[in-house]
Amino acid sequence: MPKRSIPPQRGFFPQPVYLMGCFLENGKPNFTLVTWTTFCSAEPPMLMFTSGNARRKRTAMRILETGLFSANLVTTPMVEVADYCGNASGYKTDKCLDTGLSWSRGAVLDVPILDDSPWVFECSVTKTTDIGNGTVYFGEIRNILVDQRLTDSSYGKIDLLSVNPAIYSPTSYYSVGARIYTVGDSLKKYR
Repeated sequence: MPKRSIPPQRGFFPQPVYLMGCFLENGKPNFTLVTWTTFCSAEPPMLMFTSGNARRKRTAMRILETGLFSANLVTTPMVEVADYCGNASGYKTDKCLDTGLSWSRGAVLDVPILDDSPWVFECSVTKTTDIGNGTVYFGEIRNILVDQRLTDSSYGKIDLLSVNPAIYSPTSYYSVGARIYTVGDSLKKYR
């Protein structure tokens, strides 16, 4: 397959969609959309996310101040609200009030969690690193809240289609399609 060079960019990279939550100074919850999220350690379990221009964003600044956040997986029915939370300024409006977001307090950490999210990580910040125009947050996963309808939530057993996560690729959101392969099946063919 012939290839061509294009300038370095962040224009294509399918990513999971999360709403990161924290409490503001006034005790109200605030959520922002983050698509630059992945795991970075198995022991202890940790995830990391990046916020571009973090030193100007309200949620990102508050996470720096408190050292706590929730990472709420966004499903396809949640996309409209998630998009609003990513595009409306937390300095100018109350996103939860505007959208009617239903939230609760975390079970282990004092973080807001979204009631509609089927998979929520409660995290404490262990480190941040400024890089380029972004800040990378490393969060130790202190608890995971899982929708009771997900009967088998053990590693590798989650039915992704029933979770129905939203996927982002600039500048649109997508849903997940059918499973196409299982990790390790190639060993059956090539060995």
